[in-house]
Amino acid sequence: DPYHDRRRFHIFHFQMPHVTGRWTNLAGKPLLLPLTLEIAEQHCMVFKSDPKKGHRQLMHTLIGGFTIDQKKRPHILFGSGHGNWGSIDQKWMFAIGNPETGSWSIREAPGEGEISLEADGSLQIWSEKILNSRDGGQTWKVITDLHKNRIGGISLVYDGVQKVRIVAHDLRPKTKEGLRKRKIFLWGDLGFVTPRPYKETDPFNE
Repeated sequence: DPYHDRRRFHIFHFQMPHVTGRWTNLAGKPLLLPLTLEIAEQHCMVFKSDPKKGHRQLMHTLIGGFTIDQKKRPHILFGSGHGNWGSIDQKWMFAIGNPETGSWSIREAPGEGEISLEADGSLQIWSEKILNSRDGGQTWKVITDLHKNRIGGISLVYDGVQKVRIVAHDLRPKTKEGLRKRKIFLWGDLGFVTPRPYKETDPFNE
C-alpha cells in the first residue's frame, strides 16, 4: 500500500503472564511463535489505522504511554491522525483492555503525555496537566496545571532518581537569544525539585 510508511502502524497487544510463561492475547488465548501479521490482526488488534487517500497524506499512530492497573487491565495512551510533512492533524486517544472479554474500549484521551500507575492504585497522566483517575480511567481530575507555570516539553523519568517524576523546560521563547537561555525544571510529587550540588561521593552510573 503506497500510503503505508514508517510513520503509520496499527497497535497490537500481547502479553506473557509469569504464571504460564507463554505469550497470550488479552483474553489469555495462547499464541504460537513466530507471530504472524494475520494472527496478530485476528487476535491482538487494539487499534487499526486507516489511510486517508490524498496527495502526501500520511497516517501515523504514536504510542504515548502504557501501564497495567491493579485489576490487570492494560491502559494505552496514543495519538493518531493524518497529515503531511508540513502539517499534522492528530487526536490523542485512550484504550482500556478488558481481560475477561478480550475487548478494548477506546475513547478520546483527557490529555497527551505519559501514563503511570501510582502506589495508591490510581492512574496518572503526566503532561502539561497532571491528571489523576481513581476509577480505572473512566473519569479524570486535574491535579496540577503545569502550563499555567509556563512549563512545556514534558518527559517522564523512568530511572531510580528519587523524588523526580518529570524533566521539563519553560515554554519556547520567541527569539533565538531567549532559546539559548531556556530553563530546565525537575518536577516531583511535591512540586519543583531543587537539585543539590554534586558530590564526589555520589554514586555514578555510566
